[in-house]
Amino acid sequence: MCQAEGLGSSPPPAPAISSSAEPAEGSSPAVPKLVSSVPPLPSMLPPAASLPVSTANNNAERTSERIGIGPYAAAGTAGGDSMYASVAALKGRDASSGAEVEVLSASIQLGAQNEGQLTFVRVAGGSGALRGSTEAFTARANIGIHNDDGSTGLNVGAGAAAVGFEATIGRESSLTTGLAASIGYGASVGVRDVDGDGKTELCARVSGGPITIGLCVESPR
Repeated sequence: MCQAEGLGSSPPPAPAISSSAEPAEGSSPAVPKLVSSVPPLPSMLPPAASLPVSTANNNAERTSERIGIGPYAAAGTAGGDSMYASVAALKGRDASSGAEVEVLSASIQLGAQNEGQLTFVRVAGGSGALRGSTEAFTARANIGIHNDDGSTGLNVGAGAAAVGFEATIGRESSLTTGLAASIGYGASVGVRDVDGDGKTELCARVSGGPITIGLCVESPR
């Protein structure tokens, strides 16, 4: 016979329940996984990519600022006051020689400087105070404030060329001459400070048919 427990005896204590229970071996921490899967708040996300910014004021200057020659397609802001879109089979400047190449190029720009251009091929380069370019089968129309000589003022023109050559000698004060098998007219006038010495240069340029003449003269003070 089993001996009965006394009437005044207490029941055995219940096992203690830990306040930080460990998950059973092999179980998946579902809550941490769920929390980590929630996307961050919008303020924590990286900012959306903005349009490419070019400091160049026209298509030719965008060729100069692009290091390396290769296929090209871009759209964005130009010079802080215009928008552009451009494509080319080849476009850019060779870092070692400084030669600029543009092949099968088309671009449009709207804003403070408006222009549209088509180019089969254009090659430019220079050494010291001498710079030159040649192009074949090109067409361009432009009106705006950013001139080809780097001055700011006013330009207007339209024309097409089967082949053309242009050379500029000098830097602050300079002379530009060009000869082309072309039709069309263009003119520009403006001021610049190409070397940043505080002495402005007054520039003017005229193109008529096969001849282009441009001149920049630096102020003596």
